[in-house]
Amino acid sequence: MKKIICLHFMLALMNTSQAQFVHLHTFNCEVYSIYDVCFYHLYNEADRTLDTFDIFNEDYSFYKQIIIPEIPGIKLSDWDFDLSKRIFDTDNEYEYMVSYFTSTYDTSMIIIYNEDGSILKQFGIYYGRVYSQLYDEDNNYILKLRYWNPSTGYTDSTVYYRLPGKVQEAAHLKKSTNSVRRPYPNPTDEKITIEYFLPVNETAVLSIYSQEGKQIDRIMIGGAFNHLQVDVSQYKPGIYYYQYNNQRGRFVVY
Repeated sequence: MKKIICLHFMLALMNTSQAQFVHLHTFNCEVYSIYDVCFYHLYNEADRTLDTFDIFNEDYSFYKQIIIPEIPGIKLSDWDFDLSKRIFDTDNEYEYMVSYFTSTYDTSMIIIYNEDGSILKQFGIYYGRVYSQLYDEDNNYILKLRYWNPSTGYTDSTVYYRLPGKVQEAAHLKKSTNSVRRPYPNPTDEKITIEYFLPVNETAVLSIYSQEGKQIDRIMIGGAFNHLQVDVSQYKPGIYYYQYNNQRGRFVVY
């Protein structure tokens, strides 16, 4: 009798658990949320650059498609992309920050656009890589730009801006700060730069594996930096995977 009662209880519990799952909507793409909207990336298959994204309302109905302006001679980086409201200005329209860079990663530029395509702020061309970080401090948003010189391997300068928007009033979306950004240049046969994020006082081990699952390298990384350069000149041609904590990525050696 006890076994029967227990079985009935388990079945009832399973039915109750299953009843809690309510299908809301299916997107046929990768989707990120920003409080009351969603957006997803559309890629140009010719060169894999991000040039458009769609915004959806809270009820999943289509709101608007935005085409990111092209800059002649500058390749667009999709991983330094922010969509937000009331951070870079105080109106009720969306705004987005985009990082542009050349195919050789020796020239970059960050521009903040309003929803209508007008420029809110242009930080000018820098002959190196510009890394952006957005964080809040005492209900204010702070934008940090770090200018890294690839020829010396050192940071030329770090600049901080206090932004117009207030934290309590803003809606902000960025791909998870903990996500592994794409390595570059990729593919390569010499050195590759892998970007990562860790809290300042944390460390982790970044492991590199061959396509067969064999561990090739094991590198200690720390939150005081946000990237490392790996010499792959001795790697055999093929696909390699890297991982730290729960973050993963891959690159190609030719």
